[in-house]
Amino acid sequence: MKIAMVLPYFGAFPEYASLFFQSCAANPDYTWLILTDSGVPCDLPDNVKIISMTFQRCRELIQNKFDFPIALKTPQKLCDYKCAYGYLFKSYLSGFDFWGHCDMDQIFGELGRFVTPELLERYDKLYTLGHFTLYRNKPENNVRFMEPINGASRYREVFSTPGSCGFDEWMPGNINQSYACHGWPLLAEAIGADVDPYYTSFRLVWYDQAAKRYIRETADNSVFRWKAGRLYQYSWADGMLCERERPYVHLQKRRMRNVERVCGAEEYFILPNRFLPGPQRPEQLLRNCRKYRVLNYQYPAVKWQSLKKRLKDRNFVCSNVFRGI
Repeated sequence: MKIAMVLPYFGAFPEYASLFFQSCAANPDYTWLILTDSGVPCDLPDNVKIISMTFQRCRELIQNKFDFPIALKTPQKLCDYKCAYGYLFKSYLSGFDFWGHCDMDQIFGELGRFVTPELLERYDKLYTLGHFTLYRNKPENNVRFMEPINGASRYREVFSTPGSCGFDEWMPGNINQSYACHGWPLLAEAIGADVDPYYTSFRLVWYDQAAKRYIRETADNSVFRWKAGRLYQYSWADGMLCERERPYVHLQKRRMRNVERVCGAEEYFILPNRFLPGPQRPEQLLRNCRKYRVLNYQYPAVKWQSLKKRLKDRNFVCSNVFRGI
């Protein structure tokens, strides 16, 4: 099946965008449609398409789809519109069986080993988080975000609210709740390695639907290896080195070094703050990274960047500036 990943991205690409594109190239069944004002990078893979567009133009396209004033002051608010991309960007999706959304602070493994034809045949919506979700590209499925949730027109409220509502994930009155309430075919899982942005060491988080909160993985120290299009996580469990293949790693809110050392490499390792060319011994890298379980510079860095952005955007509702997950 043909799958399009819709990714509006405004501003400078992440410093490791070349590695993102390289991991996209290893998934030829997927096409990435990037709406951006950042220009066209050199050596772009054939399955990554740049659609040149300013944020203002993107906002106008979205506003023209609705008969009420939308709230879309900054690109960050686009997260609440992700579940509507099939409707908003319909003109770009002709010929695709599925469309999806992701983020750019990711490195993909071999997606086809996890997103199987059997799953695509069965579900209209696969997965539940903003950094990787797929929707069947059918007219009736592309407008399901408009359906009421518990009798309320939730999407109008979300699209009229300036702040983030988590409509694409698990905040109250979200798109996953809508699919569950209406009985539409939903694979209510989250795949991939979602790295907690508030710790320097690689600690994974996922959403526990029963507990209605995010849970941190027991293993508090991991490294990743990307090799020939496949991605592996290494961690310790009961004194044993464990290897687990992953569809992607989400490196949100992280500055990464040594990109130039691994760009175009067949194999490299992903550590909490840098990339290293392969081959390497994962067990030794894990030992070297133990210091990050104590030395946590990630939390203040993330909170400082968040505060600066709020001040720049004149967003003075700062109740969560010093709150973790």
